[in-house]
Amino acid sequence: MIIRKFNPDKGLYFFETRYLQADFHAHPAAELLVSEEKPFCILGESGMSYETYFAVIPRNVIHGVQASDDCFKLMLVENQEEFVFSFLNARGNLTGNEDGFFLFYPDRPICLADLYDLLTGLSGKGNLDQRVVRVMDLFHSCSMEYPEFISEVKRVSHLSESRIAHLFKREIGVSLKKYLLWVKLKKAISLLLEEKEGILNALLESGFYDQAHFSNPRFK
Repeated sequence: MIIRKFNPDKGLYFFETRYLQADFHAHPAAELLVSEEKPFCILGESGMSYETYFAVIPRNVIHGVQASDDCFKLMLVENQEEFVFSFLNARGNLTGNEDGFFLFYPDRPICLADLYDLLTGLSGKGNLDQRVVRVMDLFHSCSMEYPEFISEVKRVSHLSESRIAHLFKREIGVSLKKYLLWVKLKKAISLLLEEKEGILNALLESGFYDQAHFSNPRFK
């Protein structure tokens, strides 16, 4: 897989690959997946399989992917999911299903790189609760471990630990601990892309204890 663009500040990530097989998984960002040559299959928890050239998977929706050798473009969008759906609805038929994701049939070709550039120009984090936005900003500005981090979360949100945990899970779809791991992964990748650090130092600076800690993350 080739990382074309990686922008944690905007919550935008753009990749290209010729091979794509994935077991059931989910991620805390909306995913746009496009095939340029052959249709691929998105697998749902219901057991259904959906063949398409363009799929949109909202954040935290469990899915799998089955595809043959092809040219794929993949974009992850953290903060502007509603804008993405509005943009696509105006340019084709976006059809949902019981498994929670969407197949897109555009009226004309859609260039993901152009959409990426458009999203880069937007500001803010969509319609998220501002207390959640402050917590997300805190995630990206500090390097504390979870126990120390929670006291700061309570301070910036003006909520109890249980209340902000419930609100964060409702708005973002993942727990505070899971989102902390997501932030660490993004930071490690950013350091490697900038070639500022070797892989071990990048992992340590991003908050992982060692390479084994990085290789076996627990998204729970």
